Amino acid sequence: MIKLNQILDCVAENFELDIQKILGPSQKREICEARFFFCLISRNLTARTLESIGNHINRDHCTVLHGIRKANDLIDIYPEMKSLYNKIINEISVE
Repeated sequence: MIKLNQILDCVAENFELDIQKILGPSQKREICEARFFFCLISRNLTARTLESIGNHINRDHCTVLHGIRKANDLIDIYPEMKSLYNKIINEISVE
């Protein structure tokens, strides 16, 4: 069973960010994108609710839903984001 901490660690590593930055209040683009990916991957790979995912990163369920939509938009628009998403999914699946 995949845990949210496992996903958070993998996203932080791939975005080259400290976990505390992802959990913090920053609205810098690269930090928000990491948060978006965490939301999308958590929703796709776990049975957790939006509220549960949000609680893990100190956000509410609406923010998680927004993050999922934004991550999907990034993946649709930018091939490098799709590659990064697939890389993270593969790394988590292997663990």
